[in-house]
Amino acid sequence: MHPFLEETGIYASGAQTNEAGQFVVEGLAQGTYDLFGESDAAGYPNTALSFYSKETPTKVFLRAGDTAKVNLVLGPPAGVWSGVLIDRATGKPIESPHAPHFIVRRVANPEDSIEFLGPAEFRWLIPPDVDVTLEIRAEVYEPWSGLLPLRLRSGENKKMKIELDAETEKEPGR
Repeated sequence: MHPFLEETGIYASGAQTNEAGQFVVEGLAQGTYDLFGESDAAGYPNTALSFYSKETPTKVFLRAGDTAKVNLVLGPPAGVWSGVLIDRATGKPIESPHAPHFIVRRVANPEDSIEFLGPAEFRWLIPPDVDVTLEIRAEVYEPWSGLLPLRLRSGENKKMKIELDAETEKEPGR
């Protein structure tokens, strides 16, 4: 897990936990810090992002020379949406001048969304037990939208092979 601290909106410091889940962040100035955590490999998204967590962050107040023991709870792991973007005409992974753009929106509140840039072979964390819609945009390809909302359980892995169609040339004046 990667816990990190934020002070007044500015990323302050980070650490890696040991096998027992313990970590130490040293050299912090006196102040109040919000404590967040993530472990992408284990399916725990960055809790600083409101798309994943509606919880109030753990607050730590430090005076000069203080030490604090904090129990950071990450909640249930996310679902994992993974797969590959395929060019429908060639049957091969897409080749786009720029990284594909993935947009995930909550069905209940479409303004609550998260966007990723990444390769044709992708892996993204999705909040568990939440209906989301999916959209993919890749240069030289038609936009793709999932037909139905996606809902993943905590720890569930949904693999998809998504076929994209090349953009069609538009006639001049249309």
